[in-house]
Amino acid sequence: MSTDDVFLNLKNKVPKESQNGLKERLGKADETAILRLQTLKLKNPTICLMVSIFLGGLGGDRFYIGDKILFAVKCTIGILLALFDVSGERDGGTLHMVAGLSNLAFVLFVLLDMSLCYKKCKKINIQSINESLKNI
Repeated sequence: MSTDDVFLNLKNKVPKESQNGLKERLGKADETAILRLQTLKLKNPTICLMVSIFLGGLGGDRFYIGDKILFAVKCTIGILLALFDVSGERDGGTLHMVAGLSNLAFVLFVLLDMSLCYKKCKKINIQSINESLKNI
């Protein structure tokens, strides 16, 4: 497999600002480095985004990229908010307003975190690639 083919396979898995440097380093890489890259286990940013969309409120996206602490935090907050939301009737007063605002804040955080997870997934991939190509 040529270095151009390897670059095309890796291009969508790394940040845009790292692509030129990666292509340059691949041009200097020997056959064993190329083979090492082909067997490297990288995260798929598209899958990360899909996990964020469907399981982001429970921290599934953070679990996918290996961020166990934020996974636990998001999962705990998501479950607590869901339990708090269905835990009883509200009279429309202060409790109702606090619950609504906390749910809104959490939804906004989950939406923002989708982008952050997507970018972090690509950053993790380029770090793995750089580690694999560290002698070049």
